[in-house]
Amino acid sequence: PSASLRFLLLPYFEGVIRQQMMGEERLKHLQAAKRRLNAFVDSMETYSMLAEEVKQYWLLPSTSKMAPSAKREFKIGKVRREREARQKIEALEREKDRGQVEKEVDETGDSTEEREVYLWLLRIAIGDAIDDIGNIEQEESILEQMQRMSDKDKSDVRMAREKEGADMKNIMRHVAGELLQPPGMLPRVRVFNDATSLANGGVVDRMQMRNAVFRPDHALPTMSIEEAREIEGQAAMDRAKKEEESAKKKQEIEDAMTEDEKQERDELKARHWDDWKDDHPKGSGNKMKGR
Repeated sequence: PSASLRFLLLPYFEGVIRQQMMGEERLKHLQAAKRRLNAFVDSMETYSMLAEEVKQYWLLPSTSKMAPSAKREFKIGKVRREREARQKIEALEREKDRGQVEKEVDETGDSTEEREVYLWLLRIAIGDAIDDIGNIEQEESILEQMQRMSDKDKSDVRMAREKEGADMKNIMRHVAGELLQPPGMLPRVRVFNDATSLANGGVVDRMQMRNAVFRPDHALPTMSIEEAREIEGQAAMDRAKKEEESAKKKQEIEDAMTEDEKQERDELKARHWDDWKDDHPKGSGNKMKGR
């Protein structure tokens, strides 16, 4: 039934929720999110829901997917497909609100309009899932590198804590020696303006040490995944537009030139190339020659 199509989105939403979970186990959440998103896209491929260009990109090796040109082409296509899908859904909703849609049913009694809406939603989720998988793999790489650095620094942290404890013992002995004056003598009062004034007495700034130890292991995000995805998609479209305009401008200049001007340009270009080869004989740039 058409209503059952919504359940195909469950792995996608599970992956999105796990991807948004933060905390000390961030890496585990990302790995679980990637598994669910991969399962969702694989199931969509099984049901032949992937567009041909999306399928070609999905079947590429991970290293090829990370290539800037491949990512740019995918993001441009994703923005185009998502815009088309949202327009289709909005059009169906508007017609439904106006009562202009005749409720059509197939042989199973399902509503064809409801089925169309779910299919377009699935197409949008496919593009978002593939995009999220790429973002997760990038963040995974960073977190794994930081985890290796953290393991390496554990011994340094332990030594810093041991030094902090030893410094506090020195402080207590120093203070106790000043407060326990002989009978009949008033205790001497000392005023410290900041932590640096206590350095000679073996005192360290506990708050500074605490902030250095108990801090996040990774940089906190400054924007949401949706915002980053929108910025990347818009940037890819802007680059493609500039390239198209540049190619169009070159073609206009080419079309405006006469045959004589084109021939003169080609001859001048060939003459410059011959001059350059005369000034730079073969092997002249090899600085290791003769060694």
